[in-house]
Amino acid sequence: GTPAPPLGRPAMRGGDPPRRRSRAPAEDSPAAAPPSRRAPLPSPAPVPEGTALVVRTSGSTGAPRGVVLSHAALHSSVRASLRRLGCVPGDRWLGVLPLQHVAGLLVVLRARALGTEPLIHSAFDPQAVLAERTATHVALVPTMLWRLLDHRADGGRRGRVLLGGGAPPPPPVQRRR
Repeated sequence: GTPAPPLGRPAMRGGDPPRRRSRAPAEDSPAAAPPSRRAPLPSPAPVPEGTALVVRTSGSTGAPRGVVLSHAALHSSVRASLRRLGCVPGDRWLGVLPLQHVAGLLVVLRARALGTEPLIHSAFDPQAVLAERTATHVALVPTMLWRLLDHRADGGRRGRVLLGGGAPPPPPVQRRR
C-alpha cells in the first residue's frame, strides 16, 4: 500500500500548544519519578527511515530500551481507534495520560485527525476529569477508571472511555457502562 503521510506536529487553533491544566504531579506520574527512571536511553543509535518516534520502555522485563514506532504505525493506530469508537469530526479528546507515553501521544494525534484541539491535563485528577464537560472521549488506564468510579462517575454521561494498559475490567465494572 501507499505509505501513510507523516503525522507531524499537532495542528492547534492559532498555533498554540494544547491547553494544559496546571497541577502538582501526582505521586504516580512520570514527573514525580526518580531521576534514574527519567534518564536518557544509553547508546543512541540511528533509526530507520519512516521512524516517527522512539519510545522509552519502563524496563519492567529488564533494562529500559527504545522501541521504534513508524509514522505508518501511528497513522494506522489513530485511524483504527477512531473508526472503532465511532468518532466524528468535532469530537474532543481529553488527555490525562503522560504525553511521553504512546497512549498520551495518541490522544493528541486522534484530536488532530478529528480537527479539534485536545484538552490536556498535566496530571490525572478524578474531580477535574468529571468536571470536564466539553470532552467526548478520554483514554485511561484501569487504575484511573477505578478512581473515577470511586468518585461516583456518572455512567450516563455522554462520551466514551478508551481503556488500555491493563486487563479488561471485571464484570461488575462492565455492567456500569
